[in-house]
Amino acid sequence: IRALFRVQEGGKVRLSLYPAAHLSLGVSQYLWGSSPLRRYCDLLNQWQLVAHLYGEPPPFEGREADLQTIMRDFEALHSVYDEFQRNMERYFGIRYLQQESITQTTATVVRDNLLRFDMVPIWQRVPSLPELPAGTQVVVDIAHLDDFELTLHVEFRRKADAASGST
Repeated sequence: IRALFRVQEGGKVRLSLYPAAHLSLGVSQYLWGSSPLRRYCDLLNQWQLVAHLYGEPPPFEGREADLQTIMRDFEALHSVYDEFQRNMERYFGIRYLQQESITQTTATVVRDNLLRFDMVPIWQRVPSLPELPAGTQVVVDIAHLDDFELTLHVEFRRKADAASGST
């Protein structure tokens, strides 16, 4: 039956009307169907599955164009939600750093000059970061936090001392 499947190919997660692997989760097929109060996608998938389980024709049987439109609209709206979520996490991460007067912390190299802070949900490009392999833990200095613009200035200090676990 047609449903709105979550698939991941080449690192990018997207919706599809056809089941395919979700590589990060390590499953051959995956869909959202647990919370119809949170996402229309879940509700639509539950309608399709319940009808199938009861031996009835699914509500969107033969209406692939409708499903395509719903999928496209959902993905557009979901990207707006994702951006809002990232901004909210960044805001509260910056507020926490300000509140606790944190001026130095550890972070993990994601790739190139992109770091993920270890203690707050902040991803930050750091131009002063030397070339280090992904997964390397580093110590960074933090300054000029602006919770309105959601910006902060981060400077590479040194690699974290993995032997003692301290920074």
